[in-house]
Amino acid sequence: MGRWPKVLNLDFCLKAIAVYAILVFGVPSLLDSLGRSFDAPFLDILKAGVLFAVPWVVVVIVLNWTRELDIFLTYSFRTHAVLSAIVAATTLCVLWLVPTALSGVVLRSFPPGDVIGWSFLALVVLVSGLGFGQYARRGIRNIRFDGRYIEGGFRIAFSSIALILIFGSTLLQLISALLR
Repeated sequence: MGRWPKVLNLDFCLKAIAVYAILVFGVPSLLDSLGRSFDAPFLDILKAGVLFAVPWVVVVIVLNWTRELDIFLTYSFRTHAVLSAIVAATTLCVLWLVPTALSGVVLRSFPPGDVIGWSFLALVVLVSGLGFGQYARRGIRNIRFDGRYIEGGFRIAFSSIALILIFGSTLLQLISALLR
């Protein structure tokens, strides 16, 4: 219950980045300091992996913060700590307001014929849609099976607003790209 794949585990992410940094940057520096030259073309390819590591780390951190805030929000709802629930809900909304607002800005940078950019965008929209859809499903289950109307209602409202922002901005940008 509630287990995430290893790729989204923050501990795994940080360990993988540490091993990567040691291999790519540490080993050549160590060999250079010992007076041996180490020039391997595959290291240039490995250094390009930083372009993929940075977004991965950002996504993992945001998802882990979301998970921690959701746990705190659930605890606050269930203990009737209104102020704590307001703080947790506000923080969760602000945390996700940035990526949902930026999705519209990022869309403007893709030219209409950029297949890779639009494919990446479709993947991001699909993954966010599935994630927020699951969060809304959890809200429905809170209401239906647990009778927790406020907790479930917040999850449904939060997911609905995020989905409307993401899909709405995507749709508007798609229409504007087609009309160019």
